[in-house]
Amino acid sequence: MQKQVLPPIDSASYLTVKGDELFLDTNYDLLIVDTQKNFKERLTAYFNENIEVYIFNEGKWRATCLKDLPNLTLEAVFVPKQGFLNKKKFGFLDVVNILKHLRSDKGCAWDRAQTLLSIRANTIEEAYELVDAVESGDSKKITEEIGDLLLQSVFYILMAEEENLLNAQNVFDVLSTKLITRHTHIFGSDKATDGMQALSVWEANKAKEKSFLTHTQNLKDVPCGMPSLMRSIKVQKRAAKAGFDWTERSQVVEKCIEEVSETLQAYKTQDKTATQNEIGDLIFSIVNLCRFLNISPEIALNSTTNRFIRRFEYIEKELNKQGIKFEEASFSQTDKLWNQAKEALSE
Repeated sequence: MQKQVLPPIDSASYLTVKGDELFLDTNYDLLIVDTQKNFKERLTAYFNENIEVYIFNEGKWRATCLKDLPNLTLEAVFVPKQGFLNKKKFGFLDVVNILKHLRSDKGCAWDRAQTLLSIRANTIEEAYELVDAVESGDSKKITEEIGDLLLQSVFYILMAEEENLLNAQNVFDVLSTKLITRHTHIFGSDKATDGMQALSVWEANKAKEKSFLTHTQNLKDVPCGMPSLMRSIKVQKRAAKAGFDWTERSQVVEKCIEEVSETLQAYKTQDKTATQNEIGDLIFSIVNLCRFLNISPEIALNSTTNRFIRRFEYIEKELNKQGIKFEEASFSQTDKLWNQAKEALSE
């Protein structure tokens, strides 16, 4: 436009955007210039059609309802900043504002009652649900679960702000700095030609930042709250980088066999503590074997659990066909059907 157009109302902070720009930032008052004929359709995709907007035509501003916006080219349209209830498209700040409202006196009793400690289990649950959605390949589920996990992060930020522990700016500062300082093969002088080398650079920079003086400190840094299989393989990998590792795959296999024998010996003594310790050693050695075979123990065990459920379902359906309740079937009946299920499902 040749002549500058100013907003029709006092605006401390507004964005001037072209009418053909693909996205609109709804966190500001918007002064939209050089609009196109289909612009009403674009605005109603962002905002409730009942909001008040201003249109500039023939040198004058006038107020109108979005639903009454004419379908013609206008010199400018001004959209005052809207609250989240008047929006159809949202950003990070909208999530923050919605959660702040839910945490307020006018909000939700459950959201208001939560603390940094109380939502820990929810966070773990949401992380697993996202992983499950990713494995399912369902884009709708993935979208929803990413949002749920993001909500957990926003929850933590707001509650930590309320306790004056930190603020959102601190979180983004630390995260951005970490991404830069850990990727010295991209933003510095280190070299990495593949993923493994890049990971080694990351881990080396992490240890430097944390000022670890011993390898043991690095092992202890693995969170105790991690699922045990994940924690054990992470500890093993860090120990291996320190040089404490088997040299041959056959040694790991022999160790697994040895631990099976020791577990059976402990079981025969009927000493529960000793048996528990030996079972732990056996599982740890199997996790170690997974590491040597480049197999995720989490994925392997989940896969087996899923196969178990499918075979269990097969048995139950076959028993139902025979008019037999599962809990009334004999072991020989279910064992026979289990073997049938293995062949029928070809797993």
